[in-house]
Amino acid sequence: MKRFTAAVAAVAGVLLIATTATAAAETVVVTGSDLGGDWHAADTRPGGTATWETGPAAPPLGTDSVELSTADAAAKVQLLTDVYADTPLAAIDGIGYSTYRDPLATGFVAGVASLNARVDLDGDGTADVYMVYEPYQDQGNAAVLTGAWQTWDAYRGGDALWWINTGAGGCGQATPCTWSEIVGLFPDAAIREGTNVPIAPGSLGFNQGSGNAGFLTNVDGLLVSVDGEETVYDFELTAPDPEPDDPKGECKKRHGKHGHGHGKRGRGHHGHGKGRGHSQGHRGAKGHGHSKSHGHQKGAHGSKGHGHSKRGR
Repeated sequence: MKRFTAAVAAVAGVLLIATTATAAAETVVVTGSDLGGDWHAADTRPGGTATWETGPAAPPLGTDSVELSTADAAAKVQLLTDVYADTPLAAIDGIGYSTYRDPLATGFVAGVASLNARVDLDGDGTADVYMVYEPYQDQGNAAVLTGAWQTWDAYRGGDALWWINTGAGGCGQATPCTWSEIVGLFPDAAIREGTNVPIAPGSLGFNQGSGNAGFLTNVDGLLVSVDGEETVYDFELTAPDPEPDDPKGECKKRHGKHGHGHGKRGRGHHGHGKGRGHSQGHRGAKGHGHSKSHGHQKGAHGSKGHGHSKRGR
C-alpha cells in the first residue's frame, strides 16, 4: 500500500447521500504537497497523523484517501482548509464528507472523524468558537459502520445537528442544534481564520480529537456548497496529469479565492480572485514534516459519544 504521512511530531446512511460529488460540483484534488498552501495541519498534536494512502477498499472518489490516526489519548489530528475564511454561515447551503472506520480502530464503536469549523459568531472579525458535526450525534450510534465507506450529509436542508464547543446559544455537545437553528441564533456568524482557536491556520475540515486512543478513520470527498456552487475535495496521493492544453496544471490552480464578498474564497465567477491552487499540477506527495502543536480554546472539538468518548479536548 502506498502511503504518505504528513504531521506529526509536534514542534511546535444511515443518512447516506449517493456521493458527495455531483454533476454540478467542481472537483479539486488535494495531495500532501498542498499542506502549507490552502490546507493545514492546524491543531495537530503529538501522536496524531494524517496519512495519504491508497484505499482502503474503494474510496468514494479516485483511488486514495487520508487516514487520520490518534495513537493515544493525548493525540489529536486536524486537516483544515482556509479557503472558506470569511464565508457567512448563511451562505453555506451544503456540506458533507465520507468516512471509513478502520476495523483495527479501538475505542468508541461509533467514533469517526468529525467536521470542524472555526466560527466568528457575532461578526466582529474574530473566531471565537468551533462548530462540530459528528455522524453518531446526527444519526445515532448504530448508523456508523466499521469497514465500510459512508457518506454523510452534514447539512440535510439545514436539519443536520451541530454543536458549539462553548455551548453558545444552548447548542452544546449534549444539546446540539440544527444548522438552521445556529444560523438563526447567530445571523452574523461566519467561518473565520483566527489567532485564538488555536494559533494555527485552517478554519474548515476534518478533526479527530484527543481522548480517542486507537482511533483510525479514513476521510475523503469533503463537499462544500456556497450559494449553490458546490466544490468537492478529492484526497489523492498524486495530482492528476496536466491536460494537453494546460501544461502547468492551471485548471487546478484557478479554483479558490473567487469573488464577491465571501472573503478568501468568495463565490463569484471563476477566474476572479487569487485562485491559489490546491493541486498545483505537481506529481506525488512529498513529506515536509508538517505539524503544529499550538494552544486550543475552550473545550472539546469532537465528541464524547454519549459517554463513550471525548473527542478533541
